[in-house]
Amino acid sequence: SATTPALPLPPAPTLQGTATSASQIHLSWTATATGIIRFRIERRATTGVYAEIAQPSATGTAFDDSGLNSSTPYLYRMRVETAAGLSPYSNEVTATTLQALPPAPTNLRATAISSSQVTLTWTNNAPDATAIRVESHTAASSAFSDIGAAVSLTSTGVTNNQPNTTYTFRVRAQNGAGYSAYSNEATVTTPPILKTLFLIHGLGQGSADMQG
Repeated sequence: SATTPALPLPPAPTLQGTATSASQIHLSWTATATGIIRFRIERRATTGVYAEIAQPSATGTAFDDSGLNSSTPYLYRMRVETAAGLSPYSNEVTATTLQALPPAPTNLRATAISSSQVTLTWTNNAPDATAIRVESHTAASSAFSDIGAAVSLTSTGVTNNQPNTTYTFRVRAQNGAGYSAYSNEATVTTPPILKTLFLIHGLGQGSADMQG
């Protein structure tokens, strides 16, 4: 009797990975094995264990892993399957998804503090925001203009406004990926400048002249 030797296991593929968005990583590979039945791709988080996520066909050379969290590193490895069995694992690759655009601020409110100053407050919904940009327009114009970055991520004062003038404001968050959508709009009217009348008791005037 004689036993034929087992077929040698296929060689491991070579794997590459690149983040293409805030929720997707593109994987590509090369393989020298013959008689490939399928590929098997595994993924894990930095603190997790590997789990199989896909079985591309024998002719596959790439796979897009989607539905991922933004700004998050993921680790990948893969094997080739042939009639002889599974190859050793490929090299391990790490790719970090891109930063997502920030969510828009909400609950914007505008309060006139004086005839020239307005205070804006809002809820910042972007923990990774680097700035909040402020825009405004008057009732005479419907076109918003950027008036600068807020002094903090949740409030700012706007000075040099005109008295007795209606202003509309909106804000948006900024991070490394770009700008959020705009917040709600908030409208406020600055009060007029109060005028003080001084009556001077001059020569030739009596107390009756001072009566209103």
